[in-house]
Parts: sequence; C-alpha cells; structure tokens
Amino acid sequence: ERGTFDFESMGAGASSDHALRQAILASVGAEPLPHSLQHGLLHPKAWKIAHVCQWLRQHEMATLIPSFESHGIDGQVLLEDMEDPDFDELVPFRPLRRKLKRCVQDLRDKAASGVYASAIAVRAHDLHESLEHLNSSMEALLRTVPWSERQKDEIGKSLAAALHYDPAA
Repeated sequence: ERGTFDFESMGAGASSDHALRQAILASVGAEPLPHSLQHGLLHPKAWKIAHVCQWLRQHEMATLIPSFESHGIDGQVLLEDMEDPDFDELVPFRPLRRKLKRCVQDLRDKAASGVYASAIAVRAHDLHESLEHLNSSMEALLRTVPWSERQKDEIGKSLAAALHYDPAA
C-alpha cells in the first residue's frame, strides 16, 4: 500500500507541521531539473520545439532558432519530415546548411539505434530521482528537527512506501 503523509494524525504541534512543510517545499524547490526537461534522454521524436532549439544551441546553430520556431519544427518534423528542399529554405548559407544536415543525420542515426529512452522511461527515471532527493532531504530533517519516535516512524514508513511505489501495480 502506498504511504501517505498525514501531518495531523502524527500528533505534531502546528509549528512542527509548518516547519516540516516549509522544509519539504524548500527541498523540492532546490531540486535540480529532471532529465526530461533536458533533452538528453528523451527520444528526439518526442521533442517539443524548445528541445529542438536547445539542440541547435548545443551544436552552435543558435542563429537558426527563430526560423525553426516560426516553422514549428519539433522533434518529429526534424527526424521524419525534413528533406533537402526544407534545409535549403531554412538555411540559405551553405556551410551552415551542411552542418545542420550532418547533425540531423547523426541525430536520426542515434534515434534509430535505440540510444534514447521512451518518454515513459524518462518520466520514471525523473520520478525516481525526485524521490531520492526527497528521501535525502527528509533524512536530513529527521536528524535536525526534534521529532518524537512515533513521528520518525511514520515519516520513515511514508518515505519507504514512496521510494518503493510502483505505479504499474
């Protein structure tokens, strides 16, 4: 059964509940961006326009971003629909066009090879990272806030249940 965090039933005073809530919110706010917000793991076919723009920046082709944005080029368009005439229209400068074609072909090859994870796998990975971050933050809180043994036990059970939670079950 999935654990829940019931502050009121733990018998903690209002100030302890408030302190814990604030600490949790502060911890979550300080968490690094999950991988799915970076396009590194997400399959390029699932990229939004912003992911494509990030990819252009990483390959030192940021000057192409306005054109890609105005044409609505997302990952699927980039991988499946872009052909030579499209490259010619988007990038009139030949050396940059050749670079773009090479980078797109490399991206297509990597995508076909199975290097990238599915969106579901990336989200699962992000969830696991978030839970691990929350767990370490909560462990630090348990060491610094004077909780009763009952409260510590309830927190521990909730964390254990969250870390072992299987949404497919």
